[in-house]
Amino acid sequence: MKRGSRYETATEIAHLNSSFEMENNLRRYKKEMEDQLEAILSWWMVTTLDEQNGGFVGKIDHNNIIYPEAPKGSVLNSRILWTFSSGYNLTGNKEYLNIAERAFNYFAKNFIDKEFGGVYWTVNFKGQPLDDKKQIYALAFAMYGLSVIRTLIIWFYFLMSNGNRNQISSLMDMTLKLRG
Repeated sequence: MKRGSRYETATEIAHLNSSFEMENNLRRYKKEMEDQLEAILSWWMVTTLDEQNGGFVGKIDHNNIIYPEAPKGSVLNSRILWTFSSGYNLTGNKEYLNIAERAFNYFAKNFIDKEFGGVYWTVNFKGQPLDDKKQIYALAFAMYGLSVIRTLIIWFYFLMSNGNRNQISSLMDMTLKLRG
């Protein structure tokens, strides 16, 4: 290149092209990740909602056959809560927030032992305790499901505005018991 131009060497031009290519690749990867997130969460929204009994179905096999009377596990339901809360926080997609709200309400209503504290390992398809043993693993995932701070704040205001103070109290008690 001629003297006085912005890029004086072939190395500088190659570096610029490499940076430009990297930016294009990053934009493409971001778009691919957003598309994958949408595809995965859409599948969960369409396939797993238990419209008959609330919450989410407990079992779907590799052929997408739903077992409507399968037990529902606290770990899976906590993961659903975390996933859709995080999906909402990342994208602002209100559908994800609606599913996160559904997961939270079902979890708070059916998995938290209101008498003795803790989290049931499983409930039956109707939401009644099935395996009521308390495992730290389930409790850890319950906290994991609630760990998205922005979502926790949203739930707090949602619950307070809807008069669900007992659910907040149960969740806070569960957290304090874990901390010892």
